[in-house]
Amino acid sequence: MKYLLILLFLINIPAPSSTNLVSDGYVWICTGKAAYSYHNNRNCSGLNRCKASIKKVTLEKALSMKRTACDICYKN
Repeated sequence: MKYLLILLFLINIPAPSSTNLVSDGYVWICTGKAAYSYHNNRNCSGLNRCKASIKKVTLEKALSMKRTACDICYKN
């Protein structure tokens, strides 16, 4: 019985991926013309160089804008 409970617990654990790190479905982007990443954390150091505004958008919106995951926020 003990092993069955452990097995059931392990089956329900999702595999890690960049989209699983987005807890509420939203990411942060810099709205500047040269910006190309989305960020999991508003305080990411990758957003420090943003000269435009910083905006919270859905992950789907960021992906539709051809944004890629920030190398700092989404380290493997």
